[in-house]
Amino acid sequence: MSARRSKMIAALAGVLVSGLTAVSCQTLNQAECQTASWYDLGQRDGLEGQPVTQVARHLEACGEYGLPVDNASWRRGWEAGIRQYCVPENGLNLGLSGSGQNSSCPADLAQAFMNAYAVGQRVHDARAERSRVEAELNDLNGKMVEAKSQEERSALSSQVFLKQNELLMSDRRVRDADWELDRYRNRSSAAGY
Repeated sequence: MSARRSKMIAALAGVLVSGLTAVSCQTLNQAECQTASWYDLGQRDGLEGQPVTQVARHLEACGEYGLPVDNASWRRGWEAGIRQYCVPENGLNLGLSGSGQNSSCPADLAQAFMNAYAVGQRVHDARAERSRVEAELNDLNGKMVEAKSQEERSALSSQVFLKQNELLMSDRRVRDADWELDRYRNRSSAAGY
């Protein structure tokens, strides 16, 4: 490939990447900036757990078109939405699903939300670890079946033994995390949330 052609391809790739970056940073297009219900948009952003700084992205996007953002309406909507996002049940579900969470919760809701999230995350992580260990054990067992020599089977047998012990420990962590989840849910229902 010629040097000139390489430079053209590199330049084209740079244009594509910068264009994709610009598009991915845009929160709103011109029509959305013109017709936005700022309260509703703020509420949606809050319900998604977006930080209060999300409005700056809207300001930037609409500013490119010379259009204003009703910051006060957006903020009122965001505050309503974030209060719905930051409930313990949502924190628990986010943790259980392995989803990340935005720590944008108001101070009066943050502790309960994060406690619930931590319980769910422990369950998710324990189950994921158990699945990983189980897959590794299955892989080792498959290799034992395919082993050609006694030496190879002996080496794999030692690895299988260690992986079985690791699986037992993973099972224990899953049981402990599930027990903590049950305990948390019982306390939550007794407390009424």
